[in-house]
Amino acid sequence: MYSPSHDALLREIVSRFDRHRHAINMRTASTILSALAAYDNQNEDVLRQAMEVVRRVLPGQVDAGRRTYPVRYLAMAASSCAKCNVRDLMPLLADAARARVNEFNAQDLSITAWAFAKVNVVDAALFDAIADNVVTRSAAFTPQNLANLLWAFAKVHIGNRALFDAIADLSLPRIREFDSQNLSNTAWAFARAQVLRHDLFKAIAEVAIPRLNEFKPQALANLAWAFANARIANRDLYVAIANVAADRYAEFKPHELANTVWAFAVMGVEARGLFNEFAGDAVTRLKAFSPRDLSNVVLAYAKARVPAHDLFKRIGDVVAHSRKAFEFNAQDIANMAWAYARVDAFHEPLFHALAVAMLPIVDRATPQNVANTAWAFAKAGVRHTRLFQVLGQRCAGNLDTCNEMDLTNLAWALAVTDVVHRSLLQSIATTALHRLLDFKSHELATLLWAFARSGVDVGAFAHAAAMAFLAEQAGFDTVWLADI
Repeated sequence: MYSPSHDALLREIVSRFDRHRHAINMRTASTILSALAAYDNQNEDVLRQAMEVVRRVLPGQVDAGRRTYPVRYLAMAASSCAKCNVRDLMPLLADAARARVNEFNAQDLSITAWAFAKVNVVDAALFDAIADNVVTRSAAFTPQNLANLLWAFAKVHIGNRALFDAIADLSLPRIREFDSQNLSNTAWAFARAQVLRHDLFKAIAEVAIPRLNEFKPQALANLAWAFANARIANRDLYVAIANVAADRYAEFKPHELANTVWAFAVMGVEARGLFNEFAGDAVTRLKAFSPRDLSNVVLAYAKARVPAHDLFKRIGDVVAHSRKAFEFNAQDIANMAWAYARVDAFHEPLFHALAVAMLPIVDRATPQNVANTAWAFAKAGVRHTRLFQVLGQRCAGNLDTCNEMDLTNLAWALAVTDVVHRSLLQSIATTALHRLLDFKSHELATLLWAFARSGVDVGAFAHAAAMAFLAEQAGFDTVWLADI
């Protein structure tokens, strides 16, 4: 507990450290770092002084050529620096760790990987060396070690397939030894790294379902997110998560709530009770939601087709009457606009705020972001001429990267809002003609309608589309159209 006398004692200790820093060895430096990591911000000034002492001492002790200290102090130092968010010492520790990585035990490897991932310092050579050691010594690792390693590699986007497969093979026969956090973290890591092991996901679900009451909200949210992100359907798991989460909705942080409803919406699992409980709770604390969380929440409710009129109105008010819209990225804006348009939740101040926020960042929007934004504004009947101009300019040189639905939605939006962008519509027709057989019938019909409404002459496209319709109606194999 903080007190003035305690602060004075700390200052005296730090002063002595500084006077005798020449006598501080790696073990002592590591211990000091561990102590610093245990303190809170109430002692911030004196702890900053202590960290400066460590900064002066550590380089001489960590020297990669010095092997007079046990390597566990390297792992401890890295872990403590990560907990204190001290990134500048991590490259020094990485050099030393790479030189002695073969001396690390399972716990040291796990802690070291976790530490570098925690502060997002990616030393590829160090992570590769850790992975090689894990693969060859995997039997020595505990479930906690394995889960921490997976989390670390996934966090820094290193999907080392050999490592993930080795850990999966080791985890399967021991999966019942994993606690709730380890189960959740393992699923999250495989999904984040996009390494699909259906056998492992199945085993995780089987073990997790009867133990979901042991899971904290974050673990529940991460588990739901992982299965959704990996597109692994497991209805029994989702039903069980819904039942547990609906009873504990007030415990969920905004990010956990957003990830949970997003997962259910993506997987198409109906959970009306859960969505209703979450909506009722969310409206009371919307100011605590990040821009991305707000966007994901409305996107989830729109995808799931769960009515939440009050939630949509409140979120619209929060975004429209604050600066939150300017904290959105292009995808957040596109998703929010799309969600409101999808459920016919017209909120003019919100759409105006989204338009103004999109204008300066439109060059960062993907073709799908552009198409979805244009479609949403057109569907909502919001004719923001400047927005449609910059959206059109953004897409004009990137039509080849648009998919069929994006091209269709963009053409439809331009036609509906009477923002005639003839050169862009002509380019859409040319692009669509070259990929005619990739379009669905309703997409072709929508394109033809859009071109006709806008008065754009697309004769070649119209004839080819007509041939495709006739071939489909006659039941012909449309491959012959490609030959023509």
